[in-house]
Amino acid sequence: MKSDKNISHRPILIIGNSHTTAIAAALNDQTRSIIDVVNLASFFDPINRRNKILHPEIADLFNPEHIFCSFGGSEHSVFGLLEAPTKFDFMTESCSQTEPDRDIITYGLVRTTLSRAMRGAMNNTQKLCALFNCSITHICTPPPFRNISEDAILPRRFQESLDLGVSPPSIRKKLYETHSNIARELCASLNIAFLDIPLGTTDGDGFLYSKFCSKDPTHANSLYGELVIKQILEITNV
Repeated sequence: MKSDKNISHRPILIIGNSHTTAIAAALNDQTRSIIDVVNLASFFDPINRRNKILHPEIADLFNPEHIFCSFGGSEHSVFGLLEAPTKFDFMTESCSQTEPDRDIITYGLVRTTLSRAMRGAMNNTQKLCALFNCSITHICTPPPFRNISEDAILPRRFQESLDLGVSPPSIRKKLYETHSNIARELCASLNIAFLDIPLGTTDGDGFLYSKFCSKDPTHANSLYGELVIKQILEITNV
């Protein structure tokens, strides 16, 4: 166990993967005094920045009153930001429309595939609940962009498939909604809260407004991060 002087007693801990970057970039002097932000990739692997696992020693380093987690969150983009070699579409309970000239796969197959991809993130959330005895809230992943600009900077994992092109917005949105539904269900099963996206960040069809988009089309920017911090402060009343 770490000595008390090595433990952060800031009341709010935000922990997760790459989606914490927008929140960290939005911190100011006031919020830094009450919020810790931990990106697992760099916190546990500062050289290679590739760690994705929540290690139990995190409980020896932080003693928050409130935790907000954002593990994973890009699985739906990995699945469908770019077109697959065989173009596909699917129907959901809320949307039966599909794009033309595509193989139609079942919603069950999409859910199963996404759930498997999200397994690591879900395991981290379960570990977090076991390690800390305080309020825990899952932060919803930012919505997809409607359009991907030509100057977008795609993460390395997408570079080899750029020639396939970007998937239609309708498919990316359905994948995002499926991803979010799986996360909501996990939160319900763990009896933790689910923090939805900030109001006013999407257009009428549910796509993220461009002013909240980063150059990387799988993440939001610091303006979005500011709104998430505002949500968190309103919830915690810190």
